[in-house]
Amino acid sequence: MNEAWLWFAAGLVFAVAEIFLPSFFLIFAAIATVTPIGCALLGYGFATQLIGFGLSLLASIFLLRPLFLEKYKNTKSIPSRTDRLLGATGSVSQTINPDLGPGRVTVMGEDWAAISPMTIQVGQAVKIVGVDGVVLSVKPLN
Repeated sequence: MNEAWLWFAAGLVFAVAEIFLPSFFLIFAAIATVTPIGCALLGYGFATQLIGFGLSLLASIFLLRPLFLEKYKNTKSIPSRTDRLLGATGSVSQTINPDLGPGRVTVMGEDWAAISPMTIQVGQAVKIVGVDGVVLSVKPLN
């Protein structure tokens, strides 16, 4: 019975340590202490308790940790205002000439710098095929 309390105390230590070291690892050690507590209450020896702890720890790490990481991963990235422009169409407002540098295009009512490997004249319709910072890569719509 005393061993059950020791495992319980170890589980608490693991759980509290997880608060200060949030790695989604020590919480599984805390969860794994349930097995040796059960073994101790059923009268099994320390070796069996230790084996139960080890197997429970491995199982919880390999089965539960990926689920926790997926659920709590940080996917909140700041969206770029240019992401929405990929694939959009617009019109050239200042000639784009690869030898002279970027021209200008109007896309969704906004004016953007634009480059292309070919010369595109004012008024021609273009499709946005890439973005580098605030410069759009375009190709003519034909």
